[in-house]
Amino acid sequence: MDASFIEKLLEFGSLGLFAGFLIWQHGNLQKRLDKLTDSFKEEVRELEDRHEKAEAAVGDRFDAMLGRYEDQRGKVFSDIVTTLTSNSSRLDEAVTLIETGLAEMRQHYAEARLREISRKSTDN
Repeated sequence: MDASFIEKLLEFGSLGLFAGFLIWQHGNLQKRLDKLTDSFKEEVRELEDRHEKAEAAVGDRFDAMLGRYEDQRGKVFSDIVTTLTSNSSRLDEAVTLIETGLAEMRQHYAEARLREISRKSTDN
């Protein structure tokens, strides 16, 4: 404090001294409050940094898990497509064999009918 200011406070006697004490106390409390506020702000910044790091770690784990899921899903899809292609080929082969078998059976029965007709005509 300025010396002239202190002299003026002393002119008021004990009330001036008490006012000086209150001014000094207010200044010290303000410094303490500023220090406490700065400390609090620093703690909040540290908490935000830790939270951001934790959030990034969770995001990375989620991305890794999602990547594994997508890879697995792609493999399953590929396996299903391969199986369906194989089954389609087998089904085409089976249809061809059935059609060939039916054609042979029709031919066999047609020949058998002709023989039967031939036999009936020779018998008459």
